[in-house]
Amino acid sequence: MRGLRTDQITLRLIHAEIGDRLGMKLETICRAMSRRARDNVVRLAGRGRRDVQIPDVGALRAFIQRRRAARSPGSQPRHRGR
Repeated sequence: MRGLRTDQITLRLIHAEIGDRLGMKLETICRAMSRRARDNVVRLAGRGRRDVQIPDVGALRAFIQRRRAARSPGSQPRHRGR
């Protein structure tokens, strides 16, 4: 793949469209993306925050593994206290 970046994704859908396709509200998508950015798993840039940069692939991989482990059979659901 000549000239393609592997550390950046440009979303073709706006957040509202992503939410519609996943059956989620716009606010949920925005909060989830912002939370990943705060955790330094991704960086959001560009117009409409459509460019998603992956500053540390290892951090993204670890995040995915933690999420999978949390959803595995027999795991207890986590509740966040606020």
